This record gives sequence, structure tokens and C-alpha cells, in this order.
Amino acid sequence: MCMTECVHGPLLSDENSDIWNCTALGGRTPGLVPAVPKNNVAGWVKKKCSNPGQDCSKTMCCEDATLQCYKKDEKWASCKKSCKPGLHPGDSRKAPWHCDQLGLRTPRKWISPTLYCFSVIRLNNEEENILKAQISTDGGAGIFSCDQFDVFAADGRGFIGDGPEGPVWTEHFTNAIVTRSVDNTAGNTALFRNVWAAVKTVGRWKFTDWTIKVDPDAVIFADRLREHLKDHSNGAPLFIENCMSPSLVQQGGHMMFGSLEAISHTGMKKYFDQGTWKCNKNYQYGEDRWLGLCLQELGVQTVQDAWILGDKLCAPGVWNCNDGRAAYHHYKTKQHWLACYFSATGRPGLRWKR
Repeated sequence: MCMTECVHGPLLSDENSDIWNCTALGGRTPGLVPAVPKNNVAGWVKKKCSNPGQDCSKTMCCEDATLQCYKKDEKWASCKKSCKPGLHPGDSRKAPWHCDQLGLRTPRKWISPTLYCFSVIRLNNEEENILKAQISTDGGAGIFSCDQFDVFAADGRGFIGDGPEGPVWTEHFTNAIVTRSVDNTAGNTALFRNVWAAVKTVGRWKFTDWTIKVDPDAVIFADRLREHLKDHSNGAPLFIENCMSPSLVQQGGHMMFGSLEAISHTGMKKYFDQGTWKCNKNYQYGEDRWLGLCLQELGVQTVQDAWILGDKLCAPGVWNCNDGRAAYHHYKTKQHWLACYFSATGRPGLRWKR
């Protein structure tokens, strides 16, 4: 069978549980490899794959979503979210783990409407620390609670952690100079035009109903986002204006705020089909103002929803993570991001002073 990759073990989307040996036959066809969604799991997985605590060395697969079969030694393997070689605390079998991966990680089931979420970060920076905290919390919080996700960085390749579908590394985009916009915000339109070009190349946006651009310091909840977006998931080209404020004079008092940008599948397609050349202007604006004007010029409709986002710059200003919104901004350290997240989920745990 022609595949982009093959891992020795059962193919979880196959009709049967045969073990593939994955011997390559012939050469690979040259060209870019498109992203492939991994949410398709056959019915036999629940019956034949191993539970946590069972030996998975023969099944080479795990029943529970997001788990991977890791090899300890020649006698034992177990289903875990991640595995670090060496001794594991609390392990009754006092021997080091090899942590070789056996078979494929079991993907998480997608939920409708489906979301592709991504963030843009600088490496070796607190933004990277926030994303690493997201991926290691509750099996994947923030953007990693979406159905598909990416992290983009221009300054090298960074390892974010073990996500719901396996190891997550940053995707590259071409950097650009950030200036000062006419609105006295970051003049980052040129940079984000390059980011959107990378989003198109990677291609995960094609598999989902909505594309969500999320600032690293925004705390988002995928389940709440879906509740806001489900009534608008009708196939129309849409984007959400999530910020209302009298200070937004140039935008008529409302706009799509850059901390969370939600664009429907057909809206995204209009941009990739036409926007890359029609919207080659307005570099004096910040990227959110530029993108909103671009989408409207392309005929993408707007939907206003001020209760998606809690932000001090939008009305009403919000510093409290307990009012049930789908996203909160801005929480610029790992500690503050986690404190907001746990407070919003009813686990205040961490407290801080602003």
C-alpha cells in the first residue's frame, strides 16, 4: 500500500488487526508530503488493543486514545502518554525502561465542529514555556485540545512535547521585520502573511471546519469554542468579530482581535485561493486589522460574538477566568497561564497577584 509513513505494528485504520512489517518497496515519489488526519480508528481497536497496565508487546497498540505502547525490555511493554528512558518512580519492576515505541499512538476522536488551532512562538522564550505547559496538562490543553494543531517558529526547530498524537515539533515559517502600526500596535502583517503561507503548506486546515489562530498567551478551551461556533458551521465563509470597544474607531467599534482569530473552512479557502495576491497591501496595520479587512474584501461574512474572548482591551474588560468564556487573554508567563486555566476549570490550585 502507498503511504506517507509506516510503523511496524497494526494499522489502526485498517479493517483488520494484521501486523504490518513496513518493508519499503521501491523509491519514494518526490514532492511535498501533505498532512494526513489520524482520527480514523477501526472498531477492533477497542477489543484487541491493550489497556493501561497490560503488556502491549504483542498487540503493539493501545485501547485508550492518546496512549502509545512503549517497550520497557524484552519481556514487558505498557501503554503510556510519554516515556523517558531509565528508572520510573513507583515502578514495581525495578529495571530501566528502553522506551522504544511499538506500533502507532491511538488518536483522539474528533468532535464536531472540528478545529485546527495553531500558535506562533519564539523559541527559548516564555512563549515556548507556555506551549510546553499546555501540551503536558490534562493530556493536552489549550491548542492541543483541538482536533488538529501546529506550533510555528521562524528561529529554528523546537520540541514542544508529547501531544495527543505523539511528539510535537515546531513547523517553520519565514521571518519578517516587525514594525509599529498606524494604530500603535505591532506592525506584524508581513510576518503573519508568511505564517499563513506556512499554514497552507502544512495543510492541516483542510481537514477541519474552523481554523483558529491563538496567541501563546491566550488560554483557550476547545469544547467552549465549539459551542460558540456550532450554529455558524453551515459551510458559509465566515469569521468571528470577537472584540467590541469604542476605541476601535477605525473598525466601527468591533473587529476580530488577534489573540484569537476564528475563520471557517470556506473563509480560509477564499483567503488561500485569492487573498495571497488580493491582500498584498495594508502593511501599515497590525495583522488582525489587516486580516479582517482582507477577508471582508474577499466576501467573507462577519459574525459578532463578544462572549468568546475575555480581554482587557475589549468590552467588557475581563481579568477573571471564571465566567465561562472560550478564551482569556493575556497570560504571559507559564504560571499565570496555568493559574487561569485551572481557575476556569474549577481547580484554582495556583494563585498569583497581578
